[in-house]
Amino acid sequence: MENKLIINSIVIDSERITIQYDISGEWTKYFSDHRDFSIKYSRNIDKSSSSIAIIPFLGNVLPVSWIADAHVVVEELDKDFYECIEQVKAGYQNMYPSVPFGGKILVNKIIDNQANGTSSMCLFSGGVDSISTWISHQHEDLHLASIWGSDIRLDNPAGWEVMKGKLSDFATKMDSEIVFIKSPFRDMIEHEILSEYVIPLANDNWWHGFQHGLALLTHMAPYAYHYNINMLYIASTYCIADKLDHISDKSHYSCASDPTIDNQVRFCGCQVKHDGYELTRQDKLYNICDYSLKRNKSINIRVCWETMTGNNCCICEKCTRTILGIYTEKQDPKDYGFHYEESMFEEIFSNFNRNVLLNLNKTKYEFNVYAYRHIQKRLKENYRFKDVDKSLKLFYKVKLDKIFKVDEKYINKVRRKYL
Repeated sequence: MENKLIINSIVIDSERITIQYDISGEWTKYFSDHRDFSIKYSRNIDKSSSSIAIIPFLGNVLPVSWIADAHVVVEELDKDFYECIEQVKAGYQNMYPSVPFGGKILVNKIIDNQANGTSSMCLFSGGVDSISTWISHQHEDLHLASIWGSDIRLDNPAGWEVMKGKLSDFATKMDSEIVFIKSPFRDMIEHEILSEYVIPLANDNWWHGFQHGLALLTHMAPYAYHYNINMLYIASTYCIADKLDHISDKSHYSCASDPTIDNQVRFCGCQVKHDGYELTRQDKLYNICDYSLKRNKSINIRVCWETMTGNNCCICEKCTRTILGIYTEKQDPKDYGFHYEESMFEEIFSNFNRNVLLNLNKTKYEFNVYAYRHIQKRLKENYRFKDVDKSLKLFYKVKLDKIFKVDEKYINKVRRKYL
């Protein structure tokens, strides 16, 4: 049986979009939920037509159709989005040359929708990347958007309420509009089955390597049209220096959110920009700390993937890395949303020294190697060795290239000296 998905109906009701569809063929194994796909916005989006309202669904389904060589059948579709699909697909193909990309979208009617606005919009999680993007574009008529169902899953309403409160506080404090979107886009996909297929070919999992960028961006289409948005920013995760280092090291680099993919996306007169790609993560932390000090405004940064509470756990690798980055800028991480007892600081970095620098858990942080290089460089610029906290003296002096290339002779030498 041919792999096919047919859109049966699209209902737009004030703040909600509901899509009914039929799916057939072997690729149904990639979908965990074949019921109606329903997205809820916290603000009205009913100016959207079916040609726009279908875009969030397609942004989630099209990458699956490409690797499954499936046909997606749609009655009508926005002209800008229809014309960008092959360019977006080419971005994926260039990133993953060993993955076969097939599939086809069949559209009966192409609709030219133009919002003709002057406002802009930013996908906003409250993390380092998105806050830095907000700082860069704060003087624009900038709307913020956050999706429940992305980092915070739909089965965690308590965690979402905590996160929503923090994001609302930020928007109020910074005098920005914010829209909250509830979407089952992650739940409808069988991530484990898709990852089993793509990891051997692409050396990356489905969410990070194929899904999140396009899926997040396309959720903005109905809102962008209703509120006359002509520029949509998605904050960069990595930077051009990281990518060049990967090329130099002949190591693997991939991400579903990349300029070669994101910057091809457009819909109803709105263009996407992958923002801050020229900045390292440490540059972004400098911008956040500098803004907070000069404007005398507190900023809570949320980075944690480990905790389900909506707060930072202050223990995981990403929390530790961010705490280290803020300390490196001569700021107190507790002023930026990392709530830990003062006595925990040494414990946090004792664990960091053992598990990351001395590689006792045999974990190689492939995507974080370059971030640590940037942090160490700034630490040496801002502190003399004798002034740095004792728990960070090892990080100050260690040769990171030897650590992350798992030079056992060098690591054992450092172990003997520091443990």
